[in-house]
Amino acid sequence: MGETLDHLKTPEAHRDFSSTLALEFAAQVKDLVEAHGGALVYSGGDDVLALLPLHKALMAAKALAKHFQEVMVRLGGPGKAPSLSVGLAVVHHLEPLQDALDLARRAEKRAKEEEPKRNALCVAYSPRSGSERMVRGRWDEDPPLTRRLLRYADLQRAGEVPSRAAYELWALVREVGEAFPDEALVAEALRLLGRREMKPAYREELGSWIRTGADVRCLAEELLLARPFAEALDQAGVPVESREVWDAH
Repeated sequence: MGETLDHLKTPEAHRDFSSTLALEFAAQVKDLVEAHGGALVYSGGDDVLALLPLHKALMAAKALAKHFQEVMVRLGGPGKAPSLSVGLAVVHHLEPLQDALDLARRAEKRAKEEEPKRNALCVAYSPRSGSERMVRGRWDEDPPLTRRLLRYADLQRAGEVPSRAAYELWALVREVGEAFPDEALVAEALRLLGRREMKPAYREELGSWIRTGADVRCLAEELLLARPFAEALDQAGVPVESREVWDAH
């Protein structure tokens, strides 16, 4: 937003910016949130706070970011359109609201400040027991984090990827840290996936995400964080997406 405001040279341009932000984005946020089964707490400028059902939260975040980009693209100048960074906190319904809000703010901060900065989603998960987890992805990745998490959730729901695979990958990352060269870590991760009872197509799909040691860590964390989304989708009765639909995207 700072770069965009620096680009505006006249009072009229600033007024147009503020009017567009208020009338074309902030005023539409309530409808977008409610369309995904959520409740809007606050919307002012580019600041949004909402409560959402878990099985729709990822798509709501994506819809908000897309709408913001569509509204603001003409105001940013060439290559300088502002983007919406989102922090999504996944918490138990008995979690104190202040703790949930703190987690959402920390997720938002990571989405904005981790390199490359901004234009990102960070999903943070705080289970009732166990370690807190965070994963981050930029909106312009292909496929984006929202799509990856939903895919991993469907693979787990369909029983195509055993939950043990994620824990084994995570244990590998924690045990070797930076001690293994990238090539060795990738090879060991592929070997672990090969030991699991998965159809070759799904094993190859997961293996295709791994090119570096950082990719192994990312895959492990995203597989682990996909679990609460898988449970929420099952509870909501959402059909499992087929491989054919995924391949068409």
